[in-house]
Amino acid sequence: MKAARVLKCPIIIVGAGRSGTTMIKDALSYHPDICATPYELNYLWRYGNSRLSHDMLDPEQHLSPRKAKYIRGKLEKMLILSGKQYLVEKTVANVLRLSYVHGICPDGKVIHIIRDGRAVTASAMIRWKARATSSYLMSKGLTIPPLDIPRVGLSFLLNRIKRRIRKRDYIQSWGPRWPGFDEDVARLPLMEICAMQWKKSIESASSQRHTLPKGQYTEIRYEEFVTDPSRGFDQLSEFLSIDFSAPAFKSQIEEGITTSSLDKWKTSFSGQDMNRLYSIIGQTLGTLGYE
Repeated sequence: MKAARVLKCPIIIVGAGRSGTTMIKDALSYHPDICATPYELNYLWRYGNSRLSHDMLDPEQHLSPRKAKYIRGKLEKMLILSGKQYLVEKTVANVLRLSYVHGICPDGKVIHIIRDGRAVTASAMIRWKARATSSYLMSKGLTIPPLDIPRVGLSFLLNRIKRRIRKRDYIQSWGPRWPGFDEDVARLPLMEICAMQWKKSIESASSQRHTLPKGQYTEIRYEEFVTDPSRGFDQLSEFLSIDFSAPAFKSQIEEGITTSSLDKWKTSFSGQDMNRLYSIIGQTLGTLGYE
């Protein structure tokens, strides 16, 4: 019965990196019936496609019954081992391939977290410069399908070499990758790369959301959610058909959700930076209703 649940209805959280996807995943994991994957599973979702230099997978080109069976099997195993009823998974790169994810989990429910692109850009720039710990790298390594380990390992070493050659204080690759990503990273400043990541994430999800059946896709605004988490979980309760009304659960999640990061981006950019930022994401911000 549990195996059937993960095949039918995993909870898939997507969004541009630094949009609050981890916050939502961690909050959902407090529910006694929900199991959350401990790490992002991009290597698993890319099973059989590790040769590609981007994450924008298309079900017609890149998915086969064998690949889908392997990925579903791994997700199913995680749920069975947890002893829970529902699985929640958060891999931000999935925001570029909603149709592909739907081909693997046709009854999965997708939660798309949308956050102000200026805040995302500022936060992502910090994340690009962060140093990964050895324990984190080892844990991520456990998510790599065995046949992909040599290729992933070689890519990791090449990225470290490129970083040294280019004398940069940030890593060669982080977050969702689009076709031409490596070329853009080589020629553009970090701020512009982070802004483009947000823009492409929003545009890709917007263009693919209509391929999902009614009732299997919802959007949450980060700013509204952290301001009123109780209302946000009422929305998720209706969407997921899971009861979040227990006082202990609500109390636990609301303690960990704050508005402290809402306006940090306002001190992150110079006037010149803001002009360049708006030239990249201004139209998308306007479409979403951000000032």
